[in-house]
Amino acid sequence: MNINNSQNELYKNFNYAINERNRVIVRDKKTQKRALIGSILGTMAGFGIALAINKKGTVPKDIFVKNDLKKTFKNIYNFTDIDYEGLKGYFAMVSQSAGAVIGSIIAAKSTDKDKRNEKEKIKQGIFTVNNVVIPAALAKLTEYGIEKLSNQKSLSVFKTINNNKFLKNMTILVGLVAGLGISLSVSNTINSNFVDKEHQTKKTIKPKDLLVHIDDIIPVLASFKDGIFSKLPLGRLLPFIYCFIGAESGEKTYYNKDHSH
Repeated sequence: MNINNSQNELYKNFNYAINERNRVIVRDKKTQKRALIGSILGTMAGFGIALAINKKGTVPKDIFVKNDLKKTFKNIYNFTDIDYEGLKGYFAMVSQSAGAVIGSIIAAKSTDKDKRNEKEKIKQGIFTVNNVVIPAALAKLTEYGIEKLSNQKSLSVFKTINNNKFLKNMTILVGLVAGLGISLSVSNTINSNFVDKEHQTKKTIKPKDLLVHIDDIIPVLASFKDGIFSKLPLGRLLPFIYCFIGAESGEKTYYNKDHSH
């Protein structure tokens, strides 16, 4: 009799574990979908802010052409082309990446109430935003420094770099790589000291994390041979990349390979 009771209890525990696992899988799928939707909406909001900054908040009166849908779409396409160079371009990247992360986390929390998961989402969000803000800032500061120092007669090496497209882009890329290392260190420091002191997991840079810097990386490749990359509308890819990268913050959970559960 005791054996039968033990078997029944074992079956109940096993059945509960299976049902719980299935429930978590369903919840995670819903969370992933909402994280992506939230990331898309957040990126769109950030894109709107970036567009307002770039275009000074004005919309041309003749953007919509009556009875000419093709020309209207062409005008909209041209109007929504954001210049990612300079300070305005920098804020355009920051606003979209931050919007994607915030939107993703808020949307994911509607189905995922686990506080441990919330910490993981925040940690991933901090890493994602820092991965845009710091490397992009260092790359742009490197470019600005090269251009300014090239005017100094005593620093002819910077004039040489500034006048050589390939050397200039390679130097900017060095600044970008240095920024990636700094952003990783800053993110890990913030997360381990302020967000989650109990679990000192360290983030690492993965190949997909470089996607947000495609507009900095591709010009270096374009410097090898003119034409092949220089004509690609790289800026158009960035909002889609931010949607993809931002969604990862909302999808993040505590129950993964980083922990023993």
